[in-house]
Amino acid sequence: MSRRRTGRLATLALGLALALGVSPATAAPYVPNPDDHPHYGFFSVPYGPDLYWSRPSGYGGYMLNLATFDEWASQGYPTPRLVPSVRYDRAPWSPTIIAAPRIPGWPTVSETHALTWDEWSRVGYPNPTVTWTPAGTYYRAFLNSPDIYAYNAAGPHRLTFDEWRASGSPAAPAYQVHPDTIFYQWSTSAEIFMKLNGSTTKLSYPQWASYGYPSPMSSTTGFAKLTWDPTIAYLDGRPVTWDEWVAQAFPTPQQYASIPGDEYCYDATDNVVAYDGLTFTGEMDAALGEQRIGVPLAQMAVCVPA
Repeated sequence: MSRRRTGRLATLALGLALALGVSPATAAPYVPNPDDHPHYGFFSVPYGPDLYWSRPSGYGGYMLNLATFDEWASQGYPTPRLVPSVRYDRAPWSPTIIAAPRIPGWPTVSETHALTWDEWSRVGYPNPTVTWTPAGTYYRAFLNSPDIYAYNAAGPHRLTFDEWRASGSPAAPAYQVHPDTIFYQWSTSAEIFMKLNGSTTKLSYPQWASYGYPSPMSSTTGFAKLTWDPTIAYLDGRPVTWDEWVAQAFPTPQQYASIPGDEYCYDATDNVVAYDGLTFTGEMDAALGEQRIGVPLAQMAVCVPA
């Protein structure tokens, strides 16, 4: 059960119990001592049913989390207190409004929430503060990308250079490859390729090693060319344009004297070899055809007149 769902169940169960005039507490309720720790307990928010639980951590400190139904039930279903205020932020690159409730006893924002339209309307459509650093924002970089990403409740965003500068030029640690990275190999080469953000890179061995030797996915197709013609083709049946080959980061094609599936025959009348294939279609002098294909003329099929 998700954290969001259990928080909603907790609030609904509380409302039902109060409506029936029945005390929902069957276990000893958690009652914070106002003279000791007034910030302990359950707190509700005005935009939705979520509950936050502030309590001792067991290590001499205290902790805060979005409460589950079971956590709320374990404390006897105490009536939550409404947070005293909520900050509403929005990043310039996103339409999503981020709610940052101020939990008593917590000097900094530790919990944030991306508002839905219904939640925004429930609190009267507050005008958010448009800021380059919305509440809860942190920054990450990745080993295989020069980009810096901003993360917050609205989701990840790849910063442009100007956005990064406007955000205060934050430093960003890089510990791993980007989770959306795809590593793969074509069936016709041992080369390893990396794809991220629509861009493909052919990896050198040091690059592959620096990313932790990720296991590539294997493709069932690849690239092929004739040893005697420069045209490259996909093995699935069509030639590759220059732009496509560049976009694929120049994969090395497997070379064939005759690509599997190509057809050729010897025409003794004109003393030519007729060739019909993925990358080349035409006729060539018999001696040249024999040399290129590597098959003696006597072993070639005989061309049948159309």
